Amino acid sequence: MSEGLCPAPVHRVWQRTSVRTKRALVVMFALLKLCAVLYAAGYAGSTPANCVSYPPAALAKYTDLLSYKMVTPDIAIDALVRVYRQDKLEGIVLCERRDTGKMAIPGGYVEYGERVEAALVREVQEETGLTLHGWRQIRTYSNPDRDTRRHTVSVAFEAAAFDQTPVAKDDVRACRTYSLAEVQTPNMQQRMAFDHGKMVRDFIDEGRFADNAAADRSLVKEFH
Repeated sequence: MSEGLCPAPVHRVWQRTSVRTKRALVVMFALLKLCAVLYAAGYAGSTPANCVSYPPAALAKYTDLLSYKMVTPDIAIDALVRVYRQDKLEGIVLCERRDTGKMAIPGGYVEYGERVEAALVREVQEETGLTLHGWRQIRTYSNPDRDTRRHTVSVAFEAAAFDQTPVAKDDVRACRTYSLAEVQTPNMQQRMAFDHGKMVRDFIDEGRFADNAAADRSLVKEFH
């Protein structure tokens, strides 16, 4: 450490310091700098203000939480829910997001210690008030660019609800059932958030937007 880099009193103290102590101080400052870089990059385990921290009960059963930090994609679920009234298909549920005004499929993030099926049931209930009769996992969407906020992998489900009306809740401004003709309009496709337009198109192309109450009543509530 040269005298030009610090005040004279500090420099004199540094000259009187032993070589072993100097080395220890250099290592300590290097570690502090590394910690600052890692913290800024998000490795420090801090919880953003708009997120809920992991509950201790969910963390307690895992043994390798603190040995090292990993940066992995977030996991979400999206639910393409067919709604029937007296066994007649009304359409699928779409929601208008409160934050952006864009249209979206009901869904959200999987919580720590939670199965994706449990997240499906919870998120649909929280956002639309619907109780699902049953569901089936149909696809995983993992394009790193599908959500510009962060790398998020979405597990997509088809599901069914009978004789219920969706009601906007939580972070949803409005929601209702939309017919096949309504979801295929260019305006609707342009309004869709994330890659939800692609999800809906895949859903239609695979013949899943179908009026088949008997088949949907056979859907089961499976937790894998």
